[in-house]
Amino acid sequence: MANYRILEVAEAINQLVADLPLGSMQEKRMQRKHGQAASSRWRLFGRTLINKQEDYIFHRGGSMEFQFNLGEEADPNTGKRRVRYGLALSYQPTREIPGPLDSLAGQTSRLNKLIEDRSALLNGLSMTVYVPERKGETHYDAHQPVDELLPVRRSFYFVGRFVSGTLQDLSDEEIRGIAYGLNDMLPLYEAVEFGPADGVPVRVQQADKESAARDTLREVLFPAGGGKKPEQRRAPTPSNDVDYLAGQARNKAIGDGGESLVVAHERKKLIDTERPDLAELVEKMLDGTGYDVRSYDEDGVELHIEVKTTTSGINAPFFLSKNEWLYATDRQNPFIIYRLHNYNTELNTADFFIINNPEGQLDLVPEVYKVYRQ
Repeated sequence: MANYRILEVAEAINQLVADLPLGSMQEKRMQRKHGQAASSRWRLFGRTLINKQEDYIFHRGGSMEFQFNLGEEADPNTGKRRVRYGLALSYQPTREIPGPLDSLAGQTSRLNKLIEDRSALLNGLSMTVYVPERKGETHYDAHQPVDELLPVRRSFYFVGRFVSGTLQDLSDEEIRGIAYGLNDMLPLYEAVEFGPADGVPVRVQQADKESAARDTLREVLFPAGGGKKPEQRRAPTPSNDVDYLAGQARNKAIGDGGESLVVAHERKKLIDTERPDLAELVEKMLDGTGYDVRSYDEDGVELHIEVKTTTSGINAPFFLSKNEWLYATDRQNPFIIYRLHNYNTELNTADFFIINNPEGQLDLVPEVYKVYRQ
């Protein structure tokens, strides 16, 4: 029996990306491919299951494209269920296309070029290939080009991220993270489907050993204007089968991992500036303190750091508690937010940017209300 939870998740994503660049993808896609605008009813995902035996769905019209893909599968290493979201080249035949998909040759070539050039568009994304004849999956730990035999073997090549658990387990926060993560992948879709845009660099320097290692952070620039606030929309219908405790446990594990990375990063920074005495004082704080990590600058000034970690992309929103925001705006010491994104739970790595003294730099949207009887 099909898992219709995926339709609920897909519809929630449609609503969340409506005011983001991904929300107008179908209109631009149809204009570029066919010279006409898509119907206003064409949102990212359709309202019907693509395959009633498999728990996956791809963007409307994406069967012969570098498709936005959302699905549930078993982790081949652990056997546990997980949700995947990202982009895929599907060389699997359909009734309309019974043989190898030569029509994807251009997309395959452009994706391989991005992989070979170590494009920044691929940062933080995993790559997985599924070959039915082998009855299993092969995982690539590094950016590897698409094997020329994959189309012949009717394979499925996926580039994206994973969330532990089932579609039923996804919390509202995790669905929001998936939506923003897919939005961050729009430039990759456009580069592979249509070719790189003029003036948009897709090549970066060869990654050094430290950036490819485990347990590391890589700093990026603060994204100017990247966190556009969506309009208030009707909330998706919640599922009665969501395991909220499991979701909270996953979020705590991700949060703890991010805080440990920041502690190690701050200690290394002080050691590199010849202040090992201060490095020994960097510590993770107890819950309820108002911030997560106490550190110091090289002059000994105490720094209070709040760590926000997500497996999604750079533009995913994050939550601040009332206590955290009051502490940030009524501070005696410099207050810093480390925003970790593209967090890899297996390698314990992430990209990050820093928000110094966040008052006046963030757009706050109320998500939870405290209610009293009238």
